[in-house]
Amino acid sequence: MDAAREALNTLLGSFIGFAEQMLEQHGEFYPYAGAMKPTGEVVSIGHHDGDEQPPRIEALESLRGFLAAEAAAGRIDATALFYDCRVSVPDSDAISDAIAVELDHRSGSSLVCYLPYRLADGTLETGDIFANEGANAVFGAG
Repeated sequence: MDAAREALNTLLGSFIGFAEQMLEQHGEFYPYAGAMKPTGEVVSIGHHDGDEQPPRIEALESLRGFLAAEAAAGRIDATALFYDCRVSVPDSDAISDAIAVELDHRSGSSLVCYLPYRLADGTLETGDIFANEGANAVFGAG
């Protein structure tokens, strides 16, 4: 496995559990991110503008902007941006809620992973994760 894929897998594995936990406990979660520094250190990144429940689009835009600035400054090598969405499930006619994860790496590797889910009586049931090519919004923003 190449370094970019390994870094992105590390970020996905390090932070997806938080979204699952928030969904089970609260039925929702606000956008958040994780990043890997050039040293390999993994850090979590949240959005807070003083509003207890900021509009999700604003939170996403703010997080993307922060990550892009950190990337441009050379302070991070890989990012994972997590948010809730609705998605068409491949090979079916189903539309599902999903945890979306935008994964970007300094090398240009970029994916958007989707973990379909449903909440049944407060229990989180997940489907099969799938991915599409990403837009490299963090490292391609400069």
